[in-house]
Amino acid sequence: GMPLQAQLILASIYLISRFSPEHVIISGDIYDVHSEIRGLIPGIRQLTKRRISDYINELSLAGIITAEVKSMGHYGRTKIIKLDISMEVIGDALSEINKIQGIMNYKPVFLQADKVKLKNNIFKKLI
Repeated sequence: GMPLQAQLILASIYLISRFSPEHVIISGDIYDVHSEIRGLIPGIRQLTKRRISDYINELSLAGIITAEVKSMGHYGRTKIIKLDISMEVIGDALSEINKIQGIMNYKPVFLQADKVKLKNNIFKKLI
C-alpha cells in the first residue's frame, strides 16, 4: 500500500474538502493541515514543503488527485489540488487505516471560524 505519510497527505486533502467543499485547496493548506494532524498521531515526522510537494505529485500520478500549477504572478506559483475520486470512496479507504481512523472527524484549524492561528498556537479570536 501507500506509505503512511502519503495517506496523511490524502487525509489532509479529504478533511479540507469535507469541511469546506467550496474551498480552493493550495499546497500551503495541505502543509498546514498535515502539520496539525501529524501532531495528533504518535511518531509521525513533520515533512518539509518540498517533501509534501513530492507526495502531491505521486498522488496526482496515481490518479487520486489532480494538481494543477497556477501562476500567482508576483507571488510565484502554487498548486491547486482537487480530489479525483469520490469523497465516499476516499473516506471509506482512509477509515480502514488504523492510525488515521481517529482523525477522520478532525476539522482543520483554518476552517474553524472562531479560531485564529498565531505562531503555531491557537487562540480564540478576541471578539
